[in-house]
Amino acid sequence: MSVDLEDKKQYNKVLKKGALYGALFVVIILIVLYLILALITGKADALGIKEFIKLKQAEVIVNQNYRGDLDKENLQDYLMAGYVAGLSDPYANYYGKEQLKEYNSGVDGKYVGLGFTYSKDTKSGNIKISSVYKNTPAEKAGLKSGDYITKIGDKEISSLKNDILKGYKKGDKVKITYYSKNPKELKIIEVILTDINVTSVEDKVITSGKNKIGYIKVNEFNANTDEQWTKALKSLNKKDVHGLIIDLRDNGGGIVKAATNMLNTLVPKGVILTEKDKNDRVVNTVRSNGKVIWKKPIVVLVNKDTASSSEIFTGVLKDKKKCIVVGERTYGKGIIQTPFELIDGTIITLTTREYFLPNGESIHKKGIEPHIVIANNSKDKDAQLEKGISVLEGM
Repeated sequence: MSVDLEDKKQYNKVLKKGALYGALFVVIILIVLYLILALITGKADALGIKEFIKLKQAEVIVNQNYRGDLDKENLQDYLMAGYVAGLSDPYANYYGKEQLKEYNSGVDGKYVGLGFTYSKDTKSGNIKISSVYKNTPAEKAGLKSGDYITKIGDKEISSLKNDILKGYKKGDKVKITYYSKNPKELKIIEVILTDINVTSVEDKVITSGKNKIGYIKVNEFNANTDEQWTKALKSLNKKDVHGLIIDLRDNGGGIVKAATNMLNTLVPKGVILTEKDKNDRVVNTVRSNGKVIWKKPIVVLVNKDTASSSEIFTGVLKDKKKCIVVGERTYGKGIIQTPFELIDGTIITLTTREYFLPNGESIHKKGIEPHIVIANNSKDKDAQLEKGISVLEGM
């Protein structure tokens, strides 16, 4: 059966008009829903009606014209990630369903990854490795604290927002381009993603002359850290050590609650932390329960990569005059990120609060100045640890 050309033209016109009306109807319905939401919440905020229509218009154009397969879930993820990126908050993130697995697993110190912690270098946009966990693919591949990663696979690090390993899964080989000191001397390695079980607390006894020194290295603050900490502290208490060195170097932080729980074992009853919101109102005051189990001298080791929860821990001990701090000025991250669950179970995290030490001081963008400033300038000698031991012996 043949169709007249004019009939075809007329048919196409009707089809296009129907599609246009259909799209317009969808936009109108969405606008109405948006207005209802705005009335319920009392404000429309950044995504006003004009911007909302613009977004839906783009969606209609893509649906009608894009010559390719549409992954709606991927589009939603990038839409949310872009919105959060627009906050210009370096600590804000969006976690889609895949990234959420890593987010949830990392909280208890178990995740699939390479075995290092990192922070974003604000000048270069590259990633600076803060610490490398023992017996992990990262350590075996030769990555070290202080190295800078410029590429994951063929993607520039500066173009990646939150999940630098997005698209990779357990068992995959990951190509990493990095440098140690000179940006022109790039190295390329391949590392296999595997299960990482982080031991957040390591303890031992150091013998120095006639003295026995307790030593605890805290790698990060996760859901299990305070429990591991208490166990280590009680163990060292039984070994008749002269005092304690707490090593927080290269510890980028983690769960604030873990840090404040650990402080309960070291400081008497009283305020240890105050949190203020966007309007500078005090929204939370954390107090020690006074269940102190350690009363011997303490030295805390820090460096420029000691950040966030580590700074809370160090700052409170310093403010309460419960320790001597040895090392370098700390990173200076005194703000807290809060996770918010969205309607589909995905999460956005953003900066919501700033914390203040018992004396009212903020650490943010300032860091903590040690009592004794000393850097580690030699790979063969840990000058900070040696100084810490020396100071502790004199306490």
